[in-house]
Amino acid sequence: MASLKMALSPSPRLARHPSGDLHPEGGVVSLKTALSPSPRLGTPPCASELDNDAPKPTCPSSDSSDTQKAPVVAPPSESKQQTATLGERTFNCCYPGCHFKTVHGMKDLDRHLRIHTGDKPHKCEFCDKSFCRKDNLTMHMRCHTSVKPHKCHLCDYAAVDSSSLKKHLRIHSDERPYKCQLCPYASRNSSQLTVHLRSHTGETPFQCWLCSAKFKISSDLKRHMIVHSGEKPFKCEFCDVRCTMKANLKSHIRIKHTFKCLHCSFQGRDRADLQEHSRLHQADHPEKCPECSYSCSSAAALRVHSWVHCKDRPFKCDFCSFDTKRSSSLAKHFDKVHRDEAKTENRAPQGKEGP
Repeated sequence: MASLKMALSPSPRLARHPSGDLHPEGGVVSLKTALSPSPRLGTPPCASELDNDAPKPTCPSSDSSDTQKAPVVAPPSESKQQTATLGERTFNCCYPGCHFKTVHGMKDLDRHLRIHTGDKPHKCEFCDKSFCRKDNLTMHMRCHTSVKPHKCHLCDYAAVDSSSLKKHLRIHSDERPYKCQLCPYASRNSSQLTVHLRSHTGETPFQCWLCSAKFKISSDLKRHMIVHSGEKPFKCEFCDVRCTMKANLKSHIRIKHTFKCLHCSFQGRDRADLQEHSRLHQADHPEKCPECSYSCSSAAALRVHSWVHCKDRPFKCDFCSFDTKRSSSLAKHFDKVHRDEAKTENRAPQGKEGP
């Protein structure tokens, strides 16, 4: 059970208000404290001083007395990395235990605080969603405009963001980085692993508020709620039947409409039944009886007909003088005439052929 707790224990994060905002563990400190960097960084600079006071890269081989030597130029990749981290400062948020890094001063502080306050100034003009960051709104707008700039080079898939494309590429590579610590199961994303872990713990966090039903995933709960609402959104395209679930509609179409004869009201159980029946509507009957003018479409039907011409009646009843050409006829006779008598004598029809 120790390994199970380790597998299921979430990473430590800030607690949340019931409203969804992050809640500080030890109360809210003044905004002035939010502007102060970590103790190891010393006196907090102004937002405008973050870049000015940043350490400048120097040549490791240059001497303080020798100012004539040109500085060593770093390769493009290293220079770009230095520029990205130049002037970066770590600040304490006004929520205890929360830190953030920034190179933009107050601009990043205001944006960071929106995570805690729940302020979402960027609103979508097509729906009622709003976001705390403008780039998140830009990504959301692609859902309305159908713009998918991130395209897979192995298939026709396209995504609105790079992270979705990265998850999709795991389908081609069959990469499964999320591994269960309790069994060999591995998944392509963390949400699949979370659902899988519930099979070990038996956890069913999604409970119906109208009955005692519980589910492991939210989509199953949504499907279940349709049962209570009485809504039947899935309509059959061939008749007026409506179903609460898509799976029920598929079963209805498969049973009622898939193997239906085009010439009559016959409904087959499978394709073989329909093909066998369709021969009855064919103009020619290749199977002909040698004893009479009877003809049919299958050899099996001709064998059944041939019993008409057979003089032998091999199937005889054990209780009376009844005899017949077919075993099915003997069974029907037994059920109709001798069932009670057989129960008294603890006997069953033998179906023996006569001498």
